[in-house]
Amino acid sequence: MTGEQVDASPPDAPVDCLSICLDKASSCGAPSAAAQKDCQGLCEESPTSTQLECIQASECSSLSSAFEESGTTPVDILDKPRPEYTAEGRSLKLEGDVVIDLVFLADGTVQVNRVLSGIGHGLDECATHAAKQIKFKPAKRDGQAVDFPARVRIEFRLAY
Repeated sequence: MTGEQVDASPPDAPVDCLSICLDKASSCGAPSAAAQKDCQGLCEESPTSTQLECIQASECSSLSSAFEESGTTPVDILDKPRPEYTAEGRSLKLEGDVVIDLVFLADGTVQVNRVLSGIGHGLDECATHAAKQIKFKPAKRDGQAVDFPARVRIEFRLAY
């Protein structure tokens, strides 16, 4: 499973902390209202990309803990398949991330709403197909499975 932000900026360059943090929080399964508050507090300190990378490594556990204290357990990703490359994408040696807005449904299926950030050349469609194949345990609120909106990052890398 991968869901890490790829940051091409120099190690100590300023970063769009709030966007990166909210994206990370979404992939951790944190509710958007709680994530917004946590990320705003975190980003007030204006971390560099190096600092943010360290924060991201530990942030999921604290976000998940806060989420579970609210009586809700987040989605548990069991398997996130690697996307297929299109012939055009492979011949152009394209690499990058496709960010998808989706809902992990209580019935165990994935509903893709839209591509938020794509790379084209048929890879957005391949990412959408891969997202629909994600295996997961649904989020639960008070013991009942519930729908859970999220953003998922599908990575395209030629050499894994």
